[in-house]
Order: sequence, then structure tokens, then C-alpha cells
Amino acid sequence: MRIGISLIFVLIMVGGIALWVAALVDLLRRPAGEWAATGQNQLVWAAVVLLANVLGAVLYWFIARPRFTRNGGLATN
Repeated sequence: MRIGISLIFVLIMVGGIALWVAALVDLLRRPAGEWAATGQNQLVWAAVVLLANVLGAVLYWFIARPRFTRNGGLATN
């Protein structure tokens, strides 16, 4: 029973870290023109993701990222 709980905990931790890294990579790979087109600040979102860890990553995926798809993901530069 103890091994099962530990395994679940490890899987949740690894999933959270993977989500955090994916959010960082996604926001850092987007050009400045895309950020300007959506009216968002890349530096602010990077700080949110870095400082709030998994919660910041979740906020990025549900607040910032959908704005790129609504704009068609097109850069304006």
C-alpha cells in the first residue's frame, strides 16, 4: 500500500514539473511580435510561471496561451 501512494505522489510531481517546463518552453519560443499582437507581456508571464511554479504554468495555459490561438498565432513583425 505504501508503494502505491508513493508512486502516485511521484507521478503527480513529475507531471507538474513537465507542465511547468512545457509552459516555460512555449512562452520563451514565441516571438515578441506574437506577444505584442495579443497585448501581453512575455517578461511578466515568464515571471509568473517561474515564481508560481505549477500554478503559474496552469495560469499560463488557461489565460495567456488561448489568446494566441484566437489571434491565429500570427506574428505582426
